[in-house]
Amino acid sequence: MKNYEKGDKSMKKSLIHFLFIISLVCFVGCGGEGLNNYSSLTFENVKEMVANAKSGIIQVSLQDFKASIENEEEFILIDVREADEFEANCIPGAFNIPRGFLEFKIASEDFWDMMGMYVPEKTEEIIIYCKKGGRGVLATESLTRLGYENVKNIIGGWEAWEMWPEVWEEKEEKKDEGGCG
Repeated sequence: MKNYEKGDKSMKKSLIHFLFIISLVCFVGCGGEGLNNYSSLTFENVKEMVANAKSGIIQVSLQDFKASIENEEEFILIDVREADEFEANCIPGAFNIPRGFLEFKIASEDFWDMMGMYVPEKTEEIIIYCKKGGRGVLATESLTRLGYENVKNIIGGWEAWEMWPEVWEEKEEKKDEGGCG
């Protein structure tokens, strides 16, 4: 009986050591820093958060975006503003996926089927815009973190587009046409 007790105590010690090591590995490994120490970052306000996100994304000027349109380059244009903002006016050809739904809808076959489109590949060019740029920056960062390799944000967003002189001339010509393409 004494041998059994010795083995039992030895087994308990081994089990305790094993659990301690597993706990240590989980504590050190699972509390990881994430992509670019993202999980450990905190910000005083959203402006600071957007400024931080800008450092890790690609932004495109309105002039470069215009050149992409003129050169008939293929890209998917996503407006991350709310539905009412999109319905009031948008860049022609844009798909509306509000910022709060982007991560959930970007790879949703049901959503893209409803839009009459295929699910974007991770390598396709995706151009994002919002009202002024902040939501677009965060959306661009988020898609990049999801593995989309060619995501860009339009600097200045809808407001830059709306103030673009040539756009106003086009609006006058297409005044009677409705919708956002």
